[in-house]
Amino acid sequence: MSWIVHFLNARGAFSQTGAGLRAAVEDARTLLEARSAPKALDVIVKASTHAARYPFSVGGACYEPGCIELTVDFSRNAALDTLREEILRTLCHEYHHAIRWDGPGYGDTLGEALVSEGLAQVFVHEVIPCPPEPWEIMPPDLDLRKTCKRAYDGFDDADYAHDEWFFGSGSLPNWTGYALGKALVARHLQTAPGKTALDLALEPAAVFRETLKVLAKDR
Repeated sequence: MSWIVHFLNARGAFSQTGAGLRAAVEDARTLLEARSAPKALDVIVKASTHAARYPFSVGGACYEPGCIELTVDFSRNAALDTLREEILRTLCHEYHHAIRWDGPGYGDTLGEALVSEGLAQVFVHEVIPCPPEPWEIMPPDLDLRKTCKRAYDGFDDADYAHDEWFFGSGSLPNWTGYALGKALVARHLQTAPGKTALDLALEPAAVFRETLKVLAKDR
């Protein structure tokens, strides 16, 4: 069981950087498989001018079991070393999603999305030392108590507005769901000594729900 890496390069987007980026993906595979059982994955790497989250050049997605997508935005003219670092961080996050897809899945409800994203982001910091990424920093103007209550009440809601919670399309600040999910999982781990985000990769989201009440009282 291993990774099969596919560079979508029919138009030569990776002609200058392909070897270096392929090496970065291989470094990430070696690092991640040293921490968990090897997992059969297709890793698709494609170029785009509009896919990466600001301010980075690499975006990632894991929408189904066994497949991770990486999108590299060359319009930012990032150096190869920067792209390598971003690939490592992104693959750590998406790899956790891939593990979870082989268990309970990403999920369809608000609570499941919060937990899946939170676990993946905590896992990034378990694997590599890196500063907080923009989407995991709690928005300074967020009413955490109110938001935790809203998340608690809507935890099992399958009709939740994903773009509002995670991409700021409504009343919530951009990336609220990512930051709240990360804070929720980090707080939950404080009550589970010795456990890691990897240990909890297959844990049902419902286990985390009551921690929202605890998190609300922390601020």
